[in-house]
Amino acid sequence: MMIDDHVPLPRFISLNDAMRFTSLSRSAIYRLIESGELRRVKAGGKVVFLETELRAWMESRVAEAA
Repeated sequence: MMIDDHVPLPRFISLNDAMRFTSLSRSAIYRLIESGELRRVKAGGKVVFLETELRAWMESRVAEAA
């Protein structure tokens, strides 16, 4: 299988990095997961998030505030 170096691959973000990235607490992130606003992925026994989905969620919050 060939990987195109010009297409960025999705990047996993750990829970701690997601907390820093969004400036939200652990419990706030888990509330968003429970409400269906954020999606978590289990990878290697860890909870991770797709960076693109976190960015999209943040952009949607900004758009709602505008």
